[in-house]
Amino acid sequence: MSLKETMQAEVFSESDDVLLIKWLESAQVLHQWGSPSMSFPPTKASLVKARSTKKDKRIAYKGTIGHRPVAYGEIGYIDKINCSARLCKILVDPHQRGAGLGTAWVKTLLKICFQELGLNRIELNVYDQNQRAIKCYQRAGFTIEGLLRETYRVEEGFWSVYRLSILRREWAQQPGISKQTKIFNHITIEQ
Repeated sequence: MSLKETMQAEVFSESDDVLLIKWLESAQVLHQWGSPSMSFPPTKASLVKARSTKKDKRIAYKGTIGHRPVAYGEIGYIDKINCSARLCKILVDPHQRGAGLGTAWVKTLLKICFQELGLNRIELNVYDQNQRAIKCYQRAGFTIEGLLRETYRVEEGFWSVYRLSILRREWAQQPGISKQTKIFNHITIEQ
């Protein structure tokens, strides 16, 4: 599988839960992806329950390359008044990790946020010990805003969370973003 192929986002359906069950291969990955309150191993029922108990409406996507699923992510906490949202539950197929797909996937989700949804600010939270994910998000253009100390209780104590964000103007200045796309008043206009 080559990064030269374009990463595509498709709407995720419950029938795709089998992918998540396979990709959440350890308790540590499950807890970093979901929350320390989720039980390992995940089941279809536990994933459906976790989605149904969310307070915000989320849009779930699977990332594909050549119609092969390689990633999962959600856009949540969509605030139309303040033109903001949060990326949630980013996950890459464990057999594809380390090849740059995480960064490509996050950039694909950002394109949806900024071009299709017309948002201005995207944020995300990541556990402080998840250094691979932090580096991935920084490569995609995110900036660390701060550390929420000892936010989540786990068996061995507490986990802290970094809050990262990216603004539309920062995203638009990145290499590879089409200079043909002009943003006017939160509306995307293709020239």
